[in-house]
Amino acid sequence: CSSDLFPSHDKAVQILLNPNYTNRMLIHMPTGAGKTKTAMELASDYLRCRSVLGGFDNSVYLIWLAHSKELNDQAVETFINTWRLRGDYNIDMFRIYGDYEYPEEILESERAFVFIGFQKFNAMINSRNSLQKKIKNRILEKVRLVIVDEAHKSLASTYGSSINLLTQTSDGTQLVGLTATPGRSSEQDDIDNNHLAYFFNSTKIGLVNDFGSPIPDPIGFLQERGVLAKIEREVLLTDVQLKLSEKEIKDLKVFGDEKLNKILGDLSKNPARNKLIIDKVNLSDRKSVV
Repeated sequence: CSSDLFPSHDKAVQILLNPNYTNRMLIHMPTGAGKTKTAMELASDYLRCRSVLGGFDNSVYLIWLAHSKELNDQAVETFINTWRLRGDYNIDMFRIYGDYEYPEEILESERAFVFIGFQKFNAMINSRNSLQKKIKNRILEKVRLVIVDEAHKSLASTYGSSINLLTQTSDGTQLVGLTATPGRSSEQDDIDNNHLAYFFNSTKIGLVNDFGSPIPDPIGFLQERGVLAKIEREVLLTDVQLKLSEKEIKDLKVFGDEKLNKILGDLSKNPARNKLIIDKVNLSDRKSVV
């Protein structure tokens, strides 16, 4: 029931098929290593193995939670391609994110993979709309596996409460988090790292080598295998200065990443800075930039 990815994938499948071990785990892979593909292989193996080991009971829901339309779209496409190759029965797919409407058909579905945006799920939780309440209750009744993309965002209260609702209302519901960022810093005693570890029952699965030993430098390992490109860093002086007011500095301390992303977003729209970057990236001798 396993696939030919990194051996860490096999460990994740073993945990999913033995929920007495733990019902929560965090999969940590560097950006570009194929987290979405690995997750869909994992989901496919879970569905196929559950059908056999669970007495051919495949009447379950899998939930994919992501904070953006782009991440959900990527996940949908990846699952379609993966299940087309590995799937051995029909499964319904529903999208509840972005501009997609709440699907009434889900109320009649016995087995489904549901791709949900956090914003839309939070709205559904608090909605008084009859259809949305029925869909929410159907999901809570049937869900057995929740996969959270960009799982480090689980520390946000609204995201965390949504995840807890999905995993605490059904017997045997399991949780898998995906992240390239195990915490907000690399410090082992960082409070956010500790909170994230606690949220996922201190069960983190990273890349391992062919002998099953953890790889201390996963990025270097993947670069040597040609999965990731080697980075050549070059400082580009843009002469664009970022000046923060006392209020902005205070907001950074209070709101953290949310405020920082706003500042960096504004900086990324600076036309003079962007022109320097574009001029520096000379595409005349290459086909693409990845």
